[in-house]
Amino acid sequence: MQQTTKQKMLFVLLLLVPFIWALSNSMIIPILPQAQRQLNISRFQSGLLITALSSPTAIFLPLTGFLSDRYGRVTIMFPAILLYGLSGLATGIAAAFKSYPLMIICRFFQVS
Repeated sequence: MQQTTKQKMLFVLLLLVPFIWALSNSMIIPILPQAQRQLNISRFQSGLLITALSSPTAIFLPLTGFLSDRYGRVTIMFPAILLYGLSGLATGIAAAFKSYPLMIICRFFQVS
């Protein structure tokens, strides 16, 4: 019974990862013009909100794959998804306070 529960959790986590990552940038793209106005930032700076997530992902993805092979997918994926969620929440709070630098930092930590 224990193994079945673990397998189901692994399956759900593995299904969530590509879905969450695709939404990470897809949800922000439509609001970039509004973010530019609200935060008084340039188009380049609003593009960095996407780059702050995409570039670190390209760097850390191989490391995450290696670690999940070595220590187990659930062991690595669960904290990564938790970090992603907390970083997303922090990004939202930073946006509410109109703190562009903090938004960039929080987006970077969404790398999971």
